[in-house]
Amino acid sequence: MMYDDEVDVALQYLPRPQFFVQTLPQNLEDGKRFIEDLKQLRIVAMTQPMFELLPCDLSVVDIWAHPQKLDRDASYRYRPRPFEDTQLAAASPGNTVITLKKPIRTKVDTHSQVYKGDMRIGSEKSREVFVKIYQQSLRGLPEERCFDDNTWPVLWRHAGSSAALEAWAYNQLTVLQGSMIPYSFGFYKVELPHKEVSIVHVLEYLDGATLRETDRITIEKRLGCSLLHAAEYIMPRLYRMQRLGIIHGDLDMRNIMLLRSIAVEDPRSALVIVDFNEAQPSGDGNDFMDALDLLALLRELGVHINDIEGWYLRHANSNPRPEWLAMFGTRLRDDIYFTLWMRRMRIEEKDLEIHARIKS
Repeated sequence: MMYDDEVDVALQYLPRPQFFVQTLPQNLEDGKRFIEDLKQLRIVAMTQPMFELLPCDLSVVDIWAHPQKLDRDASYRYRPRPFEDTQLAAASPGNTVITLKKPIRTKVDTHSQVYKGDMRIGSEKSREVFVKIYQQSLRGLPEERCFDDNTWPVLWRHAGSSAALEAWAYNQLTVLQGSMIPYSFGFYKVELPHKEVSIVHVLEYLDGATLRETDRITIEKRLGCSLLHAAEYIMPRLYRMQRLGIIHGDLDMRNIMLLRSIAVEDPRSALVIVDFNEAQPSGDGNDFMDALDLLALLRELGVHINDIEGWYLRHANSNPRPEWLAMFGTRLRDDIYFTLWMRRMRIEEKDLEIHARIKS
């Protein structure tokens, strides 16, 4: 199988990395049997899906907890934390109950299943949480050539690898938990109702919707500002993520939430970035990715290319320049990635105009 650089980095920096490691086939014949076993497990899982069994308690068999206490930055606004460090430290398979209550995302061939649920530790009161299940049987199946050394290697990530990437990202970004990203309450190995053992990530429950589920007018009304002004809030936090070693790698409208509860002091704090299972280490020639993805998101929401260019130039010509502008350039040319992105957007804009003329 192809060597997976990102997962290797994650496992190097995580305590108890064996929690996320899964034994995989090392040759083609074993790979074929592995694929057939997954197909059979999928049939069993779909015969009576979990969303038909709600409410459903998951049997916890092992726990991986974040080793660090949460940092705090006085310049950030933090949401109240449902679980304290002492409570999470007391969690064990015998005293932890995770209950699924409402399906949020339950699809086949997706990286995870997501439910709204509760978690209770010992005699403490249960708290509302998101439960993200890395269920191998419902993920995309590998191709046979993934296990064939005689063909060009194909990258395929098993569920444990995706969970490891997210654990590593949240571990690196402790200062942003409860602010720009959700609180993480750890990773748990559980036995699902059909006896499949899966890793689940228990996260802060956020009452809101993804940007894909709303529109520009609603977003700007909720935030009390333009989308470009909101981008000025997000960009420094993306840059902070990079300085902490993390590139999100999949920043789009599915992975930014708009919370219903708005802070009076800064309504923009209602924007929260989720889903870090495609995270990458920063500093590997990829530092422009999240910034350009955010610009693409603005375009998708209807912000005109000229407005984005004017917004960028205003910051580029300011004194002092914002630190986050470094994401758009290199040491040799500080605007190279923005310039190339603008050039591509102009070409796409002209192509759309040509197609519109042809149709008319």
